[in-house]
Amino acid sequence: MMFNKKKQQKNDWLAVRMTDERVYLVKTHLNSQAKPVVDFIHIEQLDKGRIDTIKSLTKKYQLKSKQCNLVLDATQYQLLQVQKPNVPEDEQRDAVRWAIKDLLDYPVEEATVDFLEIPVDPASPNRQIFLYTVSVRNDLIKEMADQLVNSGFDLKAIDAQIAAQRNISTLLETSGRGVAMLSFSSAGVLLTFTAEAELYHARFIEIEGERTANAFERIALELQRSLDHFERQYPYVSAMKLLIAPFDGRDAFVEHLKTAIYQPIETFELMDVFEFSDEVALPDLSLQASLLPVLGASLRAESMQ
Repeated sequence: MMFNKKKQQKNDWLAVRMTDERVYLVKTHLNSQAKPVVDFIHIEQLDKGRIDTIKSLTKKYQLKSKQCNLVLDATQYQLLQVQKPNVPEDEQRDAVRWAIKDLLDYPVEEATVDFLEIPVDPASPNRQIFLYTVSVRNDLIKEMADQLVNSGFDLKAIDAQIAAQRNISTLLETSGRGVAMLSFSSAGVLLTFTAEAELYHARFIEIEGERTANAFERIALELQRSLDHFERQYPYVSAMKLLIAPFDGRDAFVEHLKTAIYQPIETFELMDVFEFSDEVALPDLSLQASLLPVLGASLRAESMQ
């Protein structure tokens, strides 16, 4: 499952993020009276290969048989929006695969596919329902899953980064208001729109090279287009606020945005969302940016399709 669709109180997930350079491990627990508490956080450089690194972490931190979920970066999956097929529920998955087969960059037979319904206007329940689909190459899923399972982890779930970002956005919502959240990575910008813990819209904007004024200009233009589109498409989601997640160079980007878009802009730190132990210090915005997806995945609630 790449989308967690139902909320539960119990949360006992070890979230894992794997890049070509590092492995990130995070475990949190929910606190009904305060912020989620980060119980465990570790970042390991891949100096000796991913499988050897994960095996050593499993042994060092006694993680064998630990229930975990893997979060996929936005560059590791393909995100598509399609109409919900008008077929019986037990035929939905096959119908969705058929609907996206000509939209993928590779044969659909080589893809693992999951999907999530986009909420409709409660005042117009008969409107056409759309889905977000996430498609991942089977060989990529197998490679990463085998590395975790062969290292002793109990891999139970896979999350797309948009679901992880939605989890954090939900914690920053104000009742009755929607949230547009923008986060940076080395490959681009992930933009999500949420309201009442539901994901309404998402897109990934690829960027290449340095974060220059030209790159900021392009992102600002795409952001304003997305904000305008959202207001037209979902007029019943009121008073959107725009949140900029931590990343190195954020101050310069925010100053640029203030001259380019009309919506109020807010920033946040991971410490505004999570409770960290005294031993954990996150002054580096670049470090916070790299941890945001895995921290969001650690908030996963179990789901059933």
